[in-house]
Amino acid sequence: MENSDYFPSMESKVRRIIDRANVTVTVFCNENEVDQVYGWCCYESYPAGHVVHYAYLKNSFREFGIFRKFAEETFTKGRPLYITHTTKKLDHLKAVHGVSYDPMLAWG
Repeated sequence: MENSDYFPSMESKVRRIIDRANVTVTVFCNENEVDQVYGWCCYESYPAGHVVHYAYLKNSFREFGIFRKFAEETFTKGRPLYITHTTKKLDHLKAVHGVSYDPMLAWG
C-alpha cells in the first residue's frame, strides 16, 4: 500500500486511540531546541501492563538509545509489554525482550 493511501485511511483509527482516556503521547526532542523532534511514542499504562500503539524515531536518531531510555524510565519492569502495530524491525523486541504482539488491544 502506498503512503498516499495508507495515511488518510489510518487517520481516524489513530485518532480513536489517541483520544482514549489512558493514552499518553510522549514526544522525544532536543532539550535545548524543542522544535527539533526526534520521534514520539503513543502508549497506555495499566496495572496489568503497558500497551505501545505506535512509536517512531527518525532514522538518524535510532542508534542513540532514546527509546530504550524512555522505556526503562516509563514501563515498569516485571509487567507485560504489548505492541499493537509491528514491523519487521520490531521482530527483535518480541524475541529478545519478551514483548507480545496483540493488535486487538488497539481497538479495546
